[in-house]
Amino acid sequence: TWHNLGPWSFFFFLSARRLKKQPARKVNKMKEIDLNFTVPKLGEGRITSPITGVRFVDDEEHLLYHSDFRALKGYLDAGNKPPCLEKAGPREKIYFDPAGLKCGIVTCGGLCPGLNDVIRSITLTLTRQYRVKQVLGFRYGYEGLSSKFNHAPLELTPEAVGAIHETGGTILGSSRGSQDIPDMVDNLTRLNIGILFAIGGDGTLRGAQA
Repeated sequence: TWHNLGPWSFFFFLSARRLKKQPARKVNKMKEIDLNFTVPKLGEGRITSPITGVRFVDDEEHLLYHSDFRALKGYLDAGNKPPCLEKAGPREKIYFDPAGLKCGIVTCGGLCPGLNDVIRSITLTLTRQYRVKQVLGFRYGYEGLSSKFNHAPLELTPEAVGAIHETGGTILGSSRGSQDIPDMVDNLTRLNIGILFAIGGDGTLRGAQA
């Protein structure tokens, strides 16, 4: 009986009862013909990447969204390009000049495993491979970009992030909620931040796009 299923038995029992009472519903499928995974660009990459010893990815390299030929055939028969995703990886020509670039990193929203790993990886890649001179970590989420809170940023160096992947959470701290956008932009401009790496979920990315 369901009594023997263990501590999850009550949950499963209620779920089963609930499912039995629900009438069958039709599922509205998204029109896949409208799927668009295009990544917008700031401009054409004209600067040769300083990275060596790697295989560069061409902008025309894409991965198909569908793995079943029958799904692809519908697009091809209609004369449409199948949905595909831009392949990630280093480009031979880049937009920003690393020689004069300062970058920032911010973690926002709820905590999850691996945040320090991401901070460490970004910092090491920027400083050792792209030879970026300075990387700043903004503390306590978007609060760290606001002049109202006056949180001093942390300078992230290979030495500073060397062992942070061995600890949980984020060394930068985090917070929730929106901040004044013009104020944050002014602070980034004042600090001459060319690229801001925003680490978080949907709310974080919506804030970064504001």
